[in-house]
Amino acid sequence: MVIEDQEILNLHEVLKTDTIRSNRMFLFKHPTFSPKLKMKFNEKFCFFDEEQTERIIERLYTVTQLPRDSLENTTYILDVLTPELTLLILHKTEGFHRFQAEMALQSNFGLEVKKSNPPWF
Repeated sequence: MVIEDQEILNLHEVLKTDTIRSNRMFLFKHPTFSPKLKMKFNEKFCFFDEEQTERIIERLYTVTQLPRDSLENTTYILDVLTPELTLLILHKTEGFHRFQAEMALQSNFGLEVKKSNPPWF
């Protein structure tokens, strides 16, 4: 596994405490600030197929122990934590800095992702 549970917990903690700056977290906390910017962040290239994405989401819920019955938690997992975890994966596996990883999320950025059994989970 490239991403350990403790890394997910650390990411969750630094996002919730605003220790790191994240536009996604800011928009999550202030949803009416810029609908245009929020739409921009929702337009992203997905590196993972549906099954892999489901496994990521399941793991995030399991590790963070967030209740699944809250719309706020679901929005946080899908709109904030999943993309931020993807940035962390790109940093660890590809050596990308945050800006490079953000650019990769906006387009395929020349990346070829193998869909069969990635080592991230």
